[in-house]
Amino acid sequence: EIAKIQKEHNLTKKNADFAHFAEISLINAINQDCMQLSFYKNLVEAFELQGKLKTKKKEYQSKTDNPFNEIIVALIDEKLGNTRNTQIALDNFIVNYPDLLITVSLKDYLKNLKIFSTLL
Repeated sequence: EIAKIQKEHNLTKKNADFAHFAEISLINAINQDCMQLSFYKNLVEAFELQGKLKTKKKEYQSKTDNPFNEIIVALIDEKLGNTRNTQIALDNFIVNYPDLLITVSLKDYLKNLKIFSTLL
């Protein structure tokens, strides 16, 4: 699966290594500032470039002690084409955590996602 993704994105081994190091850096960044939606989006992009979407989805679904993992799972679902699951998960997160700073970014993201999905 990784070779297929690398071929589709014209990636070299060096690019794949970069995606792995980006994953590590983004996890550290999220641990320091979990209110930046761009960190989560870039992390999921790094997972995709490494062919790890399904594996990471299972991993983060099983980590129920951190509600921010719901954002990662929702963004992975979107990458996997499950935009309805993404919408539901982000809606639930927004309802459950309305006072968090990231909620504003999630609302904007969700609004754009809904507009895009209605165009399809």
